[in-house]
Parts: sequence; structure tokens; C-alpha cells
Amino acid sequence: MNPADLDQVREAIRSQGRLLGGHEQVLHSLLDKMNQLSTRVSQLTSTQAPATSLPVEPPNIPPPSKYSGNLDTCRNFLTQVQLIFDAQPRRFSCDSAKIDVIAAAIQVSDQLLVWQPESPWVHPSASAAVSNPHDKLSLPVVESGNTSKEEPMQLGR
Repeated sequence: MNPADLDQVREAIRSQGRLLGGHEQVLHSLLDKMNQLSTRVSQLTSTQAPATSLPVEPPNIPPPSKYSGNLDTCRNFLTQVQLIFDAQPRRFSCDSAKIDVIAAAIQVSDQLLVWQPESPWVHPSASAAVSNPHDKLSLPVVESGNTSKEEPMQLGR
């Protein structure tokens, strides 16, 4: 090997050694700072009083205002009801609880009770039940084996 090449290799090794020494100092400095932070976090968490968990009471929200059936106020009524449901999700976790609130808020009038059996929104079996309230209506009954059979249900008296 040429002595000039050997000198270049030695200089490269010295340069790498200085660079590694600098990295070692930076790593030691980072390790010291991390230990200081860890100690400080331990001090802060040990002096902090444990948080007590108080039972969360649902907000006391009044029932929705009565809805008279006016289309102009329908959106406001539904928004008010939705806000009540959103504020108390545990209380209104099932549909029947929501239906109870809405049904209680609707003001029933003779105009609302007008039956329109030909309406596309009315199920045919409901039209039959209203036109002949003393007849029997067959409704599907689901048994434990997930089979369905028709079983008459007495409507009316």
C-alpha cells in the first residue's frame, strides 16, 4: 500500500473517531435531560391529588313544547326533541323512550285524528284494522326457532 494512501486512511479514521465522540456527548446530554424530565414528571404526578369520580347527573332539561301539527313549526319541534335526545343518551337509549316523549308532546286535535286509509304511508293491515276493529288481524309471531307463523290477535273489545 502506498504511504500516501495510508496517511489518508489514518486521517479518515481520526475524523470518524472525533465524529463518534461528538455523537457520544450528544447522547449523554439527551439521556441526562430525559432523566431530569422523568424525575419532574414523577414529582408532579405524586403531588397531584387523585381525581374523585363524582356520579354524572343528566342535565335537567324540560320536556319539549307541545306540537300542534302545524307544518311551519315541525322543524323546530323535531330539532328541540333531537337536542333533548342528544343531551340525555342514556335516558333515550331505546326507541320506545323517544316515542313516549314525542307522543306526549303532540297535541291531539280532531284534525290530527282524520284517518286516511288510502294514504301510501298507512300499512294495508292498519287500514283493515280500523275499518273492521272487531275482526281478527293475523300478525307474524316469531318463536324460539326463528320460524314465523300467523297467529290471530283480537283487536277492539
